[in-house]
Amino acid sequence: MKRNMSSKYLFILILPFLWSCAAKKQLHEVKQKEVPKSVDISINDLKNAQLNYETFTTKGKANFSLDGKGYDVTVNLRNKKGEALWLSVTYMAGLEAARLMITPDSVKLLNRLTSEYAAYPFEFIHRYTTKQIDFNELEAMLVGNTLNLILESRPLVERENGVILYRGSSGDLKFESIYSSLFKPKQLILQKENPSQALNISYDSYAQIAEKLLPFKIEINSSVDTKNAKVILEYLNPQFNVPFELPFSVPKRFTRIE
Repeated sequence: MKRNMSSKYLFILILPFLWSCAAKKQLHEVKQKEVPKSVDISINDLKNAQLNYETFTTKGKANFSLDGKGYDVTVNLRNKKGEALWLSVTYMAGLEAARLMITPDSVKLLNRLTSEYAAYPFEFIHRYTTKQIDFNELEAMLVGNTLNLILESRPLVERENGVILYRGSSGDLKFESIYSSLFKPKQLILQKENPSQALNISYDSYAQIAEKLLPFKIEINSSVDTKNAKVILEYLNPQFNVPFELPFSVPKRFTRIE
């Protein structure tokens, strides 16, 4: 029972890369327009549109549902590119419910609701994603960058209803990535069979932050076998290249679970 509890919270945390009290910063949306018929989007265009940074931090809000049950939470997200993802999830009158630390080789979780903690190798994430999703791909999903597995493949490029579609596969993973005039993902679909897994991410809105294009409204739909989760995220005050700490310590009273 304890294992199911910890896995559920970890799944919720990882899915959206999730979201207190800080004042909301006004974000100005950059409109995604149709791609003119005279314009093509090449792999080099996608590479040039990648968001480069050293650190990324934001607070925000999220509404998520897991197997039909809905929750509203706030999250503090911090990312040292290539090194660590740190998330603090707040629920019920500002009380911290969980804290997560992901590095390229490990996943650590504090569940304050049950006074439990867990530590796994990074491959634990593949229970909820596919083996093609490594730490760098998780970071890319957070900031609306095109996945490396797409940039390094030879996808089929199609034009449809004013957007450009990149379709292809990487091993047993099929992907479809849709682009608008911003040369940034408008939608990302990943699908795998045996076991059945699917991830659909919609980047509904982008904003200009310190000369960088960042999605600030994201909808994530995930399914693993018969389990389904949906997350709607809104970044409130994103910042790039500012210093921060990544506090993570396990209280003595906490019990370790597998």
